[in-house]
Amino acid sequence: MVLEKILSLIRDKRNPIYFPINYARAQELKHRLSSITLRPQQIDFALTFDVEYDFGSAGKEDCRYVEPFLTESAKLLKKIPSTYFVQGNFVKRFSTQLRRLQQDGHEIGLHGYAHEPWGIEWFVKEEIPTRTNRERLLKRALKEFQAAKLKRPISFRAPNMAIDIESIEALSRHGFAIDSSAPSYTGILPIKSTRKNICEIPVSVNPLPEFRIKMKILPHAYYRVFNMANLCGMNDEEFLTYVDDIIKCQLLLKQKPFLVFLAHPWEFYGNERFNYCSTKNYALLERRIELLKERFEIKFRTISQLHSSYGPQ
Repeated sequence: MVLEKILSLIRDKRNPIYFPINYARAQELKHRLSSITLRPQQIDFALTFDVEYDFGSAGKEDCRYVEPFLTESAKLLKKIPSTYFVQGNFVKRFSTQLRRLQQDGHEIGLHGYAHEPWGIEWFVKEEIPTRTNRERLLKRALKEFQAAKLKRPISFRAPNMAIDIESIEALSRHGFAIDSSAPSYTGILPIKSTRKNICEIPVSVNPLPEFRIKMKILPHAYYRVFNMANLCGMNDEEFLTYVDDIIKCQLLLKQKPFLVFLAHPWEFYGNERFNYCSTKNYALLERRIELLKERFEIKFRTISQLHSSYGPQ
């Protein structure tokens, strides 16, 4: 396991050793994107939320922010179909709220069972369950959905976006059609693809990296994932430029433009761990959605609806 984590660290393309390659590719992509002219057009937009323990893997299995978030987000997103990726062990506890969300047109996907890893990444401290145990966790989660009278989930997002091919194959065997676990933070292209009969729909990411200095001398690549933390770190002008780059990349690669946003319940409440978390983030998200609606024809989709619209430009 240690060796596999070391190899994962070496393969991480954000590392300083890849700086020359990253820089050259970024310049080439920037040049190609500059030739793309955006026009008023329809953009599919999927709002997704990972309903998990407070602070995810950094927490202590508390979930005090989940219930208020499910209540408040239901009010905010009354007419915006969204996707909630929920831990399997939360389904029974929050079944009433989840059924109400589903009745209002939202999708309930699966976010692992108890925030365990589904693949090996160097920064993930938890041990990955064996292949047999991952199968058991899937079956257990599906039983929880059935007992709660929720639709059988067909979409999945692994905690920490850590997933391997064995997990993808297990998802396919258990009737899942969509995975949204691709490691966007490593700078993957913001496009849909297919692996093992599973449609992979990543959280959106700007394919143009920022270069930051590590240990004061080593530049490493940083890719802005379309998540709450990065949303808080951009002003309106930066945000629109950021979205433009994502859309231009998709047009360049002949895919229908789409955006997938990621947030967590605990990011909408002030806490002692992360200073960007605040109840003000509800209003921030709402304002940024309005900005997009002024610039594009926005069609809100669940992740399954994005899957059904999968195809070339």
